[in-house]
Parts: sequence; C-alpha cells; structure tokens
Amino acid sequence: MRTGWLAEAAKALLTAILKVERDPEIIRQIMGEAELDPSVWFDRLDEAIVEISDRLDRADPTHDVLADEFAAANPDMAYGQGRFMRYDGSSWEPIADEEANRAMLGTLVAAKDRGVKPTSYVLGSVATFVRANLHVPDDRWDANPNIIVTRDKTLDIAPDGTYSVRPNDPEDYARDALPFDFDPAARCDVWQTFLWMLGPDVEGFLQEYAGLCLTADTSYEIALWLYGPRGSGRSTVIEGLLAMLGARAGRLSLRDIAESRFRLPAVVGKTCVYATEGISEYIKAADTIINIVSGEPVMIEHKGRDAYQYRPGAKIIWAMNDLPQLRDQHSGL
Repeated sequence: MRTGWLAEAAKALLTAILKVERDPEIIRQIMGEAELDPSVWFDRLDEAIVEISDRLDRADPTHDVLADEFAAANPDMAYGQGRFMRYDGSSWEPIADEEANRAMLGTLVAAKDRGVKPTSYVLGSVATFVRANLHVPDDRWDANPNIIVTRDKTLDIAPDGTYSVRPNDPEDYARDALPFDFDPAARCDVWQTFLWMLGPDVEGFLQEYAGLCLTADTSYEIALWLYGPRGSGRSTVIEGLLAMLGARAGRLSLRDIAESRFRLPAVVGKTCVYATEGISEYIKAADTIINIVSGEPVMIEHKGRDAYQYRPGAKIIWAMNDLPQLRDQHSGL
C-alpha cells in the first residue's frame, strides 16, 4: 500500500511540474529533491513525462500544441515563398491567407470543449506557430529544372533529352502543374499548322522554345522578343504557349519591371512570363531582365510581407511593334 501511495504521489508531483516545466533534466532534478522513493518513479520517468504531457496538452492545449494539431490534420499544406500552399495531388498551389486562417479557426473552434477561446490574438499566435511548423525553405520550391509536372504524371528529363514517367510527388515541391494529363499520343494539329506557315527554321526554333518553357531550365540564357506589324502571328505564338502552360505562365512586361519592385512576384512559380505591348522606349532595369533570363537570384517583395531571394526559372517572351532601345550597348542584352 505504501508503494502505491508513493506512486500516486509521484504522479501528482510530476503532473504539477509538467504544467510549468517540460525539460526532462530539470524535472528529474526536482523529483530527486522531493521526499519520494526513487524506485517508484525513476526508471519510468521519461515514459511518464510523455504520457502526462500528452494528457495535459489535450486537456488544456497551448498555442504550439494547437499548431501541431492543425499540421497533423492538414498534411497537404505547407508554407513557403511568403505564402501558404496546398498540395492538390498534382502540384502545390498558393492559397489565400483567408483560406488558411479559416482552416486554423476550425481547429480552434473544435478545441473549445478543452478550454480554448478562439480570439484574433489566439488565431494570430497559432498561425505564427503553423508557419514555423510548415515552413519549406524558398530554395526548395521548383528546385528541379529537369522535371515536367502534369496533372497525373511527372516526367524526369535526362541530359540526352529522353524522359521517364513516374507518379507525382509532393516532395518535388513543384508549383502549378500543367493543365492536362500526360498523353504521349496527343496531337496538336492547329499549332503544327501555324508553325508550318512560318517556315522550317522558325518552326523548329519555336517548337524547341516551347519545350524549354515547360521546364525551369534557364541554362541557355535566352529570351524571345517577337516584333513586327499587327497580324504577323505574334499573339498566336503567345496564346499557344498560354494554352499549354496554364498557371505556369504569368504576365510581366518591360514597364512592370521598370515601374515597381512589387511586380517581380509574377515570376515566382512560373516557367514563362509574357507581355504584348506596342511601346518603343529605352529599356530600364536591364540588370533585372538579365537576372531573369540567366536564372540569377532576384529579390521578391510583396506589399506587407518580408522580402525573400528567389532564383527564377521563367523564360521571357515579349511581343511588340518595334524593338526597344538600349541605353547601354554593353549591358549584355
């Protein structure tokens, strides 16, 4: 009976300690200073710490525990590049902060029977822990330039141009899959007819450039500027690429780059950026254009969010009536 009483006393003491302290070494020190027989608690202390801590967390969860519960219930979510992301079975897509907050609020509401009071402060605090728990480093996103992700399959491109097919994998951290299933027998008769009308040299180049736009590979350091009169097929080329790339294409013009540093987020997660503009002016921010073309790091700034460094994988295709002018003939463009 005496031993049983001591065991219950040890459990009660350990429970009281765990409400304010979770460091096993400090807990062991406090228990050792108590007037308790070590034989009833010493050997199984680590196991008891885990068991009682788990019970306390479930009964009165702290904000970090609520964040852990949210992460466990949402294995398809991650946080990176200043955004919450959700994996849809094909690729990762950014979601609105409001959607992420609504999901976290659901976790808080579900914990009301355990004493949690959902408030904006608690939601903000839990969100901070969630971002830390789910964080994926910025350089992990779209880090493999040699894969092409479709809705149902991923193509691994070998150096010799051949490819192998495998299931999609969230660990690729690929953003925005192509908007179709992989079909090696698919035809593109309209596109082929259009290219044929341009002549064999142009046809071969545009077809190869379109293939390059499927990947995040910038090793060729090439941009495509289409210029000429209206009706010369410039917009048809761009529309063809947009139909193929879907969300992998984004709009970014010379004027965007020159006028605001907040326009560069348009390159994030894209393998092609485009614009159709009829301006004829001097190029500004040539260094930024060169960085995009060569895949060199650029700073991405969102209003109200921390800036981060990003290595773009987007190819540029711009259509214009006339070629823009260069102030510096030695800029590298």
